Amino acid sequence: MTEWTNIKSIEDDTGTRRVELRHSPDGKLFRYYELQWWDACEEDEGALGEGYWSFNGMSGYFESLADCEKEARSAVAWLRS
Repeated sequence: MTEWTNIKSIEDDTGTRRVELRHSPDGKLFRYYELQWWDACEEDEGALGEGYWSFNGMSGYFESLADCEKEARSAVAWLRS
């Protein structure tokens, strides 16, 4: 399975939330992915390092990067504020 390629990332001021704008393997479609950083607690640091990015969801398909980013900025609560 071929993965979508990240072409732009938007992070919040704390560095714990991120929206990645990606394009399809054929370059014809766009979508965004929402991610959140979780710090590892002391007992998990060996297995998880300092922490991990958690997948919070993704959008539908868009025909342009501009439309994808516009929708992300209106649909993702922390990007609106």
